[in-house]
Amino acid sequence: MKASIIIPTKNGVKYLAEVLSAIVNQEADFDYEIVIVDSGSCDKTLEIIKKFQVKLLQIPPQDFNHGVTRNYAISKSNGEYLVMLTQDATPASPRWLASFIEPMERDSQLAGLFGKQIPRPDCNPIDKRDLENHFKNNFGEKLSIQEIGTGQDAVQKHEADKHRLNFFSNTNSCIRRSVWQKIPFQKLDMAEDQRWAHDVLFAGYKKGYAPQAAVWHSHNYTPRQYLKRFVDEYRSHKILQNYVGVKSWLKVLPSSLRLCYADCRYINLQAYSSLKKLRWFWFAMQLDFARILGEYLGGHYEKMPVWFYQRISMQKRIIAGKKI
Repeated sequence: MKASIIIPTKNGVKYLAEVLSAIVNQEADFDYEIVIVDSGSCDKTLEIIKKFQVKLLQIPPQDFNHGVTRNYAISKSNGEYLVMLTQDATPASPRWLASFIEPMERDSQLAGLFGKQIPRPDCNPIDKRDLENHFKNNFGEKLSIQEIGTGQDAVQKHEADKHRLNFFSNTNSCIRRSVWQKIPFQKLDMAEDQRWAHDVLFAGYKKGYAPQAAVWHSHNYTPRQYLKRFVDEYRSHKILQNYVGVKSWLKVLPSSLRLCYADCRYINLQAYSSLKKLRWFWFAMQLDFARILGEYLGGHYEKMPVWFYQRISMQKRIIAGKKI
């Protein structure tokens, strides 16, 4: 078996049929399988899964962990290459899968590739801009490879560009089974993919970006949901990189106002009607406050009572089956 596509699911009814249809219609001259691990869906997710030829694994909701659950699904798969995908990331091309496998076949030192994420048509303008700029500005528009070598030079090279070098996303990625067997995902609430990228680079492997292996993927959260998401995101940055962007609560409001000013200037330059601009101005104000507050709270998570963190963490609420 050349490739196994690993998809964790929970209440994924919105996009899952679209995602699976795109996978089974890939133009590939090799065998591949779909392995789904579901952690307690209570909508029609399981009904959708049964319409496709997939290997279904089921675990209790409380057992879900981004690293451990993916390791479990991989252990039940057969592919030489392991393609990580989320339930809301739709392959954008019939060549999506081949665009991962072909570069991996050419370079045995390439531990993994992550693919491009294209904002969905209904994505808000701030996230659309940020997502497009992230991939284009950091990794370019062609296949790019990152490596740091070994020894003290590797440490210095990594430290100088660690945010870009650590980036890897299991929303849409491909890893080599032989490398995973040596360096599996760690047990982490979030960012198991970026920790893995860090570890494989320091083990002397390469990782890369494959823009042709693109998926449609973006979120349209409410400001309250964005706050929970940012708490999780910046908590993971603190754990993995000891990164604390907002060091004092006194900086939350001025920092969010500066960010909002820049975002509103951007919105004003877009070809929206006056009414739509007002709508996005208001959204930007709420989003940017949620972003900076989430960055502050996530960077100081260890000072929170456990019950409070569980209440404002999107990941903890999803696992507990609570509304996000």
